[in-house]
Amino acid sequence: MPHKPEILQAWLDRIWTAGEMDAIPEFFSPDATATGILPDMALSATDMPELVQLMRAQLGPIDVRLAKVMDQGDWIAALVEVRSHVIDTGDPVHVFGQIMAQFEGRKMVEVYHSFDFLSYFEQLGQLPPNALALCLTGTRLR
Repeated sequence: MPHKPEILQAWLDRIWTAGEMDAIPEFFSPDATATGILPDMALSATDMPELVQLMRAQLGPIDVRLAKVMDQGDWIAALVEVRSHVIDTGDPVHVFGQIMAQFEGRKMVEVYHSFDFLSYFEQLGQLPPNALALCLTGTRLR
């Protein structure tokens, strides 16, 4: 049986890179939830395709890799590196996120995400450059 890092990378490759939404049940338990992507909202396996398709619609080909991995017991924690480009402008996108997932066999049953959406939306051109620095000085983005 493949190790959790290989399964997690396959999840990223097939779902996020290739857009194979039919493969979600191979990796994600039907009663599992993913929290942390959207504030105050847990995503189920049935919610996942919409999120993936929304993000993929804004980007060119996506390259996702596990930059750092900690694998212990039935849990895995990984720093995820995402590279692509903005589909409209061709500008590069390079963002990091983190995933913690509990596995039962080959499937994720509990998942926690953290993704640098601030940097992501800056690179898409939907927020001004250096938005975090601006916000730290008290500037309000309007």
